[in-house]
Amino acid sequence: MARASTGLLCCRTPTPAPRNPHAHVAAAILGNFTITHSIGYPTFYMPGALAACEDSCDKLPEEPVCDKYDNWYRTSCHAQRRGALDQLFTGGDGPSTVPIGKWLFVLDTAATYTYPQAQAACSRRGMELAPLTLKESTEALSRLCEPRGMDCWYGDRPGASWCPMYDTSVRGGVTAKSCTSSRAFAVCAVRQSGAQQQQQQQEKKKEQQDKKQDKKEQGKKKEQQGKKQDKKEQGKKKEHQGKKKE
Repeated sequence: MARASTGLLCCRTPTPAPRNPHAHVAAAILGNFTITHSIGYPTFYMPGALAACEDSCDKLPEEPVCDKYDNWYRTSCHAQRRGALDQLFTGGDGPSTVPIGKWLFVLDTAATYTYPQAQAACSRRGMELAPLTLKESTEALSRLCEPRGMDCWYGDRPGASWCPMYDTSVRGGVTAKSCTSSRAFAVCAVRQSGAQQQQQQQEKKKEQQDKKQDKKEQGKKKEQQGKKQDKKEQGKKKEHQGKKKE
């Protein structure tokens, strides 16, 4: 592939995610949870700074680019600013992505969103909010959001006022929050093609083989060092015996 001026790779346009057929189930599931209301956003989130980045970057007529981790950005300007609302992992494991089965999940760490904003952020990437009714979503959010202490929106909107959220402060994870709360991050999901899954399996297999090879080489190195040490000690012992004999 051709390289952009920044040395980043040009990307393919992501394929749209399929419509979730189980959205109607979320209301019944969330009916069993206590409804709480929470507002605000983390102190490290600066909306003004992100908006300024978005405005300045969008003035540059460039092609989309990818970095070495296969992160997708609308322009190299966005890439240099770590995505600024336009990051997408197109495959494989990364610091903010988890492939599970036929699905790929991406944590958007650029900003916190209201529920509609989170939906729009995922939709712009050809993805959807991680569906609450998808069992893979539970594992994905526990791996992406829980370790970081981040609250994240689930997909499947249950009603006009309350929406499902993975809440790190609640045992079991899921609560219903006001859809206008702007304190949660978005985890986007997309069904992967067979080729993408095969590529990930091959990369995982190669990684395991590399680790096995490294372990083998370390074992050989340790063995050689042991032999060298034994030889050295034997030489000292022989020298000592010679002096004693004299």
